[in-house]
Amino acid sequence: MDVGQPRDPLIHGRPYFARLVEVLRGTGEGDIVLFTDWRGDPDELLDGPGTAVADMLKAAAARGRKWRPANRRPPSPPQRRPHA
Repeated sequence: MDVGQPRDPLIHGRPYFARLVEVLRGTGEGDIVLFTDWRGDPDELLDGPGTAVADMLKAAAARGRKWRPANRRPPSPPQRRPHA
């Protein structure tokens, strides 16, 4: 039984990066982008000029999308300190 979102496995390379650009540009209100990278540079181009990783993620965030690195937990709420 197939449930959930449709999936198309893309393993690295030009088709992967071009699809990543397409998906990032197509994010909508309320979408969350979880980004994980084994090794990468913020200025690495995904698919030509204007597609640096950091720029693409900043642009998505500026449009109101939420993103965070997938290897980091969201911030914890402040802990209450007991009264002495």
